[in-house]
Amino acid sequence: MFARSQKGFTLGEAAQRALDTARTEGLALAHMAERGGEPQFWFALNILGLVAVEGRKSGDARPEALDRASFAELMLDAGMTRLCAPGDHARDVTELSVSRGELDRYLKWARSVR
Repeated sequence: MFARSQKGFTLGEAAQRALDTARTEGLALAHMAERGGEPQFWFALNILGLVAVEGRKSGDARPEALDRASFAELMLDAGMTRLCAPGDHARDVTELSVSRGELDRYLKWARSVR
């Protein structure tokens, strides 16, 4: 479904792993995510807001760590593969990925939420 990045996981794959872990372990976040009807997408947004994510800005050759301020006005596409700037595709960010370490850090945090 999602292609694994060289450094870890695509954002969509990281979100699915977080959702699966939350469901398996009965974490409170699973219930919160499922209430909105799109739990994987909820986890993707949550990951974007809490841990380091890499992406490739339009015109850049390589992915780089994203500064939250640089994508605050962007919207995550339904496929969880791109941050989009409505009407200004020059600001789009693609190849969103989460390292194994950052996903582990996110899951550690998720387990602490009550």
